[in-house]
Amino acid sequence: MRVWLIASNQCATTAGCDLLQEDERSEYARFAHVRDRRTFAVTRTALRCLLGHEIGIAPRDLRLVRNPWGKPLLADTQHQPGFDFSVAHAGDLSVIAISSCGPVGVDIERRHHVSEMHRIATDVFDEPTASALDRLPPSSREDAFFRLWTAGEACLKAMGLGFAGAGGRAPVGLSWQGSPEIRIDRCPALGDDGEWALLSLDLPPDYVGTLVARNDAIADRPCAVPQAIDLSSLTWQ
Repeated sequence: MRVWLIASNQCATTAGCDLLQEDERSEYARFAHVRDRRTFAVTRTALRCLLGHEIGIAPRDLRLVRNPWGKPLLADTQHQPGFDFSVAHAGDLSVIAISSCGPVGVDIERRHHVSEMHRIATDVFDEPTASALDRLPPSSREDAFFRLWTAGEACLKAMGLGFAGAGGRAPVGLSWQGSPEIRIDRCPALGDDGEWALLSLDLPPDYVGTLVARNDAIADRPCAVPQAIDLSSLTWQ
């Protein structure tokens, strides 16, 4: 399991942008704001370089597709058993997680004030979870909310599902200690209880992030610490 942290305000080089396949260039062009286009280009070119290094294929020759729920995947002709990756971005940071031993999901959010937290938590999780958040001290409530949110998104990404595929709710809730936990009963596709682990990412103070993977893929690793990378060090060929 490897996790990289990328400052997406780095400028993607022309060579890097040239790595994008046709549908990626179309997606790039649809972003209305320069910042969003830059984030997409930097993140996607970094992903191609990292994936290419991992599986021994030139970044420009990688073929990326999406499953029915929108998760990016390697094309069938390039996929390797047990290989998976996940991407997330917020603000000026992107995170890429790559696993060679089973499914992985990652999500990050930049901290900000959340209005109508109870309503959002009820819609995304459920009423008991929203009420549990309300009972937390005000000083820790928003942090718990963002950890729940990123845990839910990372869990869905690990399983390759959208909210619809998970029955319209994120399959996480608060434990009695007030930390996020996966609720297998909300998403049968997750499999047996206890198979999955939530790991908090070590990110700058303004950000919260969670990685989800199977327990046997992250045994003896108490946390996932992203490796910051410089785009200029990546091989673009």
